[in-house]
Amino acid sequence: MLLRRLRLVNYGGIYNGMGLYEIDIDFTRCKNRLILIKGDNGTGKSTIENALKPLPDENSSFIQGRDACKEIEYFDEFTNIIYKIQFYHEYKSNGTRNTKGYIQKIIVSTGNITELNPSGNITSCKNVIYEELQLDPNYITLTQLSNTKRGIADLRPADRKRYVNAI
Repeated sequence: MLLRRLRLVNYGGIYNGMGLYEIDIDFTRCKNRLILIKGDNGTGKSTIENALKPLPDENSSFIQGRDACKEIEYFDEFTNIIYKIQFYHEYKSNGTRNTKGYIQKIIVSTGNITELNPSGNITSCKNVIYEELQLDPNYITLTQLSNTKRGIADLRPADRKRYVNAI
């Protein structure tokens, strides 16, 4: 599965780091399937890296008081299918957010587009994403390893047991 595109609207790390309300990255221009994100401290690199997962981001990622959006596209070169995933985070006056998630399956050879989650329900959207992209349930735990999180060592005992049993 190849990453094709990432578009972020009203993400705090992007605005604080670069002064931009929106960023659109075209990964199809990457050579040799290698992606390197480089920049000074505080410019939004971690925000971009965290947003690369095909699931909705935490509310703390967004600019307070603004609607936010993430669009991410993947290309499955074996099936010739593009998956376009969109998350809309509507800001409400009481400070909460209403999140909707949509996923389109685009068959490149025919141009046929199928909306796999027309209701926008976030739970069903996540289920469709796990099924279509064939993600292991431990995917999120593995993607969140960093120099500040040691992975399994930082999990609560019950979560650690569930993680190890699943493997």
